[in-house]
Amino acid sequence: MKIVQISISILIATLLLFNISCETPSHENPQSKTTFKNALTYNIRFGSEHYVPSDDPGGIQGFYAINIETRDIYYSDRIGQYSYDNKILNIPEGTYEFGAFEGYFEGASSEIIALRQDLIGNDGFVQVDLRFWSE
Repeated sequence: MKIVQISISILIATLLLFNISCETPSHENPQSKTTFKNALTYNIRFGSEHYVPSDDPGGIQGFYAINIETRDIYYSDRIGQYSYDNKILNIPEGTYEFGAFEGYFEGASSEIIALRQDLIGNDGFVQVDLRFWSE
């Protein structure tokens, strides 16, 4: 009887440890203020809300966010042959360098911004305005 009790105790302990070690954050909710293990995340928009990406191979080739502390890099999604979305979703809180990948005829400055809740607009996005140039 004592062996059965010990075996059941070991089985329960193993299941509890396995369950704790297998917890992974959920990436299902693209809305701002989503929590991953109690961490705030942000949705970023570069340029205007009405940004129209160019499908010109000489244009901006996407946007990035580099976490200054962890060096994690986040990218905008490709939405055409040469065009990229102006949004990056679900970036964890922190201080980031935001920028754009230059094309042959277009480029942009980079900005360093510490993400804070008061930067979130009514639409759920943090607006990042870069200085764009084109030839």
